[in-house]
Amino acid sequence: MISGSNVAAQEAICWIQSECLQDRFLAYLIVLPYAMKAILRGKSLGDEKEEGGLLVKKGMLSEEELDNLCRQDAHTAYYCVEMMRSFVYYDVGKREGNPVMIKIFEDTFRALMSAQGVMNRLNNTGLPPMYNTFMTTLIVTFVIVANLCWSVKYSWYALGATAILTFILSTLVTVGNGMLKCFDDKQVFGTVLTIGLPLEKYCALIEKNVHAIYRRRISNEEQILALTHPP
Repeated sequence: MISGSNVAAQEAICWIQSECLQDRFLAYLIVLPYAMKAILRGKSLGDEKEEGGLLVKKGMLSEEELDNLCRQDAHTAYYCVEMMRSFVYYDVGKREGNPVMIKIFEDTFRALMSAQGVMNRLNNTGLPPMYNTFMTTLIVTFVIVANLCWSVKYSWYALGATAILTFILSTLVTVGNGMLKCFDDKQVFGTVLTIGLPLEKYCALIEKNVHAIYRRRISNEEQILALTHPP
């Protein structure tokens, strides 16, 4: 997703001539990972805990555009790509040589949507139902057998040792289940253990990269002008 966004930003800066359309393309490219994050967490981009309002404050989206995105429900990310595709066809599609450039853009869009599909499959894949049943049965059996065996020698100390080991085993099961829901921002045992990938950091990194690529465009243009029009 990060590399695909970088490539898309570079292609847009090189080939979209309209500055207005180029700016909107890059804005929706920045919005795309935030939209994906909201979908993976079962939320809307306009939810209080998501960054829709912040993107409006930054000027990436207008209130109307945010409302349109929120109405797409689970298709918010696809809507972002559709908007970027429309900008490309409106600008690049009018010029000669556009079939080659459009094909390259389409390959990039396909890569971005493929990343979304992979994350959706990972998010919707859980452990087999028998896994939790097996682990629960194993833990209960351990508690019963351990207490019967150890109580003869260690008396009441066996109960404390069994409780500690049971807590460790239960934690491993909980963490294992949570790791498959790696896009959630849920916490286990309060704030002691947080399960989930830092999606906010990934989104912020993509936004930072797109802005950096845009700033480099000015420097690149100055260097090209200096080479093609020497003093």
